[in-house]
Amino acid sequence: MSSLTTRRATPADTDLFLQMCRDFHLEDGSPLDAAGEATIAHICAGEALAPAFLLEHEGAPAGFFVLTLGYSVENGGTDGFIDDIYLIPALRGRGWAGKRWDSPSPRRARLASASCCWRWRRIMNAPTASTEKWASPTPSAACCVR
Repeated sequence: MSSLTTRRATPADTDLFLQMCRDFHLEDGSPLDAAGEATIAHICAGEALAPAFLLEHEGAPAGFFVLTLGYSVENGGTDGFIDDIYLIPALRGRGWAGKRWDSPSPRRARLASASCCWRWRRIMNAPTASTEKWASPTPSAACCVR
């Protein structure tokens, strides 16, 4: 069974990452502006507070996700959420989103919790037909990376 692999984005990935971000934001109904496009190069260069990752399927680009890290007194320290996540349309519907987070790995457990924050943030910031399906029913401190 084929699956997705993940690797950290590098400066050499900027053009690919930018194109996928444009596709994601167009699909989401919020096209990237000049500031958003400039941010892509910055995070591909290694921004510590927004590590970016490429998803690959059989060695080919499949999507991306961007973590956004911060610090929260309410959540007891470092927290984070997945700011953007995208899988190319041809690879959707295979159940990979859920499987990617189903692992005994503590790191993946933290990422799964971050996913909960992302889903809630997306519905709160952009309640459109394309994002409503991601809504988390009950946001809580338990959703945040610790």
